[in-house]
Amino acid sequence: MKQTQFKFKTNFLGHTGSIYALEQSSESSFYSAGADGIIAEWKTNNENATAIAKLPHKVFCLKQVSKDILVAGTSSGGIYIIDLTLKSAPRNIQFDTSICYNIYAISPISFATVHESGKLIIWDTASGAIIKATTISDQKLRGICELDNHLFIGTGNGEIVVVERTNWKIVHQFDSHKVGFGVNCLIHDTRNKAIISGGKDGHINYWNQDTFDCIEKVPAHNYALYDFAINQQGTTLFSCSRDKSIKIWDLESRSFIQKIVREKADGHTHSVNRIALLNQRQLISVGDDKKIICWEAEYSA
Repeated sequence: MKQTQFKFKTNFLGHTGSIYALEQSSESSFYSAGADGIIAEWKTNNENATAIAKLPHKVFCLKQVSKDILVAGTSSGGIYIIDLTLKSAPRNIQFDTSICYNIYAISPISFATVHESGKLIIWDTASGAIIKATTISDQKLRGICELDNHLFIGTGNGEIVVVERTNWKIVHQFDSHKVGFGVNCLIHDTRNKAIISGGKDGHINYWNQDTFDCIEKVPAHNYALYDFAINQQGTTLFSCSRDKSIKIWDLESRSFIQKIVREKADGHTHSVNRIALLNQRQLISVGDDKKIICWEAEYSA
């Protein structure tokens, strides 16, 4: 079977503001959240959502840290820990007061958050206690991924900072995008042994994971990139952008495959903020137009 393209399948409507956060729950369900403070769970075979929580601030990121725990980061810097089994009120922990842009699950018992203030904070999942809080940049932090016991973190001035997990100290940093153009998203390409960065400059840049040398810089989008996804086989990269589009790339050749836009595919009318692959065939995207869109892959022999 050969993949031809992703096509519009359905809209999920219900949010009353921009949607900033998206997290896979299973191969047929996901969570969303955004400016209205509502965290909702959706199933792909049902257009109606289940409300998980209503928070008093905009939700910028979600991460299911373990089977039972969902974590939300907000515009106030507050971290909310939600027990999906007990279905109790979210537990709010306030330490940093700047926007929490991203959450990374280090393990089921700990997670990391990155903030507008330039802080990296490591949390204990069970207690909500801070394991480590450190300022690693005077610019905002946004993109984050992991490789070989190191966290790679993107900064607002175009750098990637490498932090060692045993002591949470910076062991390396390098320029990855134009100065003043932040690194908004990072992902590890295990198949091709590369770190991939997406920037405010609209570029997708590929870096050797061992030497940090640049493999290639691709002018990918007209405006800032916001999120990446890679398929299970590790062959295909998906990117989304403020330019209202989703693009699909071949990871081995780093070549363009498909562009999903409103004019051709009933796509988003505003910025596309997050994407997630639920399974082999279904891609979910969310944006400033308050829409959640499910895209489905079509195959041909």
